[in-house]
Amino acid sequence: IDKAARVHLERQLSPGEMAAIDADLERLHALLDDVSPGDRYGLTVEPPGRLRVERNGRPVGEVDSPALASAYMGIWVGEEPIAPRLKRALLGGAAADG
Repeated sequence: IDKAARVHLERQLSPGEMAAIDADLERLHALLDDVSPGDRYGLTVEPPGRLRVERNGRPVGEVDSPALASAYMGIWVGEEPIAPRLKRALLGGAAADG
C-alpha cells in the first residue's frame, strides 16, 4: 500500500509538497503492516488534521499532520482518485468519476 500511495501522491503534489510531508508519510506507512485475508484498515481524519489508523477495529496509531491528511485523503476522494468507483462508494455514490 505504501508504494502505491507514494506514486499517487507524487503525481498529485509538487516536489516541495512531497518533501514537506515525507517524514509524516513514512511515520504513517510504518503503522501499516501486511494484511491477511479478512483484515481491514480504517483511516480517519480528525480535526485539525490527525490521521488515526485502525486495523480490524483496533487503534494502531496516529500521525498529526494536516498537510499529510489532506494529501492522503486525496488519494481516495480527490479530483483524480486512485479508484473512481471506490471514491463513489466512499462518498455514498454521489461523486462523479472525474
